[in-house]
Amino acid sequence: MNYKQAKYLNSYTPWIKALKINSWPKILVPFILGQLMGIHYSGQILWTPLLFGSIFAVSGVIFIVVVNDLGDFKVDKIKRQMFPEGCSPKTLPDNILNARQLKMAAALSMIIGFSAAFLAGKHIALGKEAFLMAIICCLTFVAYTLPPIKLNYRGGGEILEMLGVGALLPLFSAYLQAGTLAIPSARIILPVTLLLSLSSALASGLSDELSDIKGKKNTFTTLFGNQRVRQAIHWLWIMALAFWIISYFFSWHLPFIIHLIGAVIILWYGRKVLQLSPLAQTNQFKAINAFKQELHIGIWASMLIIGLLLLASP
Repeated sequence: MNYKQAKYLNSYTPWIKALKINSWPKILVPFILGQLMGIHYSGQILWTPLLFGSIFAVSGVIFIVVVNDLGDFKVDKIKRQMFPEGCSPKTLPDNILNARQLKMAAALSMIIGFSAAFLAGKHIALGKEAFLMAIICCLTFVAYTLPPIKLNYRGGGEILEMLGVGALLPLFSAYLQAGTLAIPSARIILPVTLLLSLSSALASGLSDELSDIKGKKNTFTTLFGNQRVRQAIHWLWIMALAFWIISYFFSWHLPFIIHLIGAVIILWYGRKVLQLSPLAQTNQFKAINAFKQELHIGIWASMLIIGLLLLASP
């Protein structure tokens, strides 16, 4: 690598760090699941909505990441001071990027996202409706971190994340392919994604417990404690497993193989989550990260495999 190439690469390194690409599946996987649900319902792939919908999803991820960094500057700074070597990179406190750069990225990603959503909806003659749904998704993201609502600081961020990631985003994505929200498979799949998304949201606060308390940020972890939150996560996975089994006996259900594999995935990854849980105590950052990683892999694998099985079913 010559000097010019190294200089070019180094100029983009701060953005690569700040955009936290490892966290993108949290948004992109529910989007993909929604696309698969919509394609299964309509019986065809609409490539234009897929393209512009994907642009919306990526823009949405970038918007969420940079807005969270702006909104969490105070608690991120506190955590860096409390644990100089014990936490992940913090965009503003570590001077990876400045606030002006983050605001520009947020504005640009919002403009691109809204434009993509409108163009995707226009292809299915529902441009205004798709644009409205995109606004609802975006407002959910804004209400999570930014004033005046700032729900993530008032003890409701986990619920908002559950609704946004577990229902709104996959429904919006499915709508772009199907042109309707009345998708039968959603009645079985979305209750599971809501439960798993809530477990993911609860796990997110485990590594920030003490810094959030000091920064007066109310999360389920600061309100109820590390142990109770981990117990709640266990129960949410048990409920997801139970729903896969019970829902097969509903008057309308998915093919047996989907219910079976859905339950098996929960059992397989749930066993690993339970094994790692006792180690994920307050301030045990490596153990917490291992616990969260296994939980997230299980959730993402569940969504993707179920979506692909649905696509292959009649």
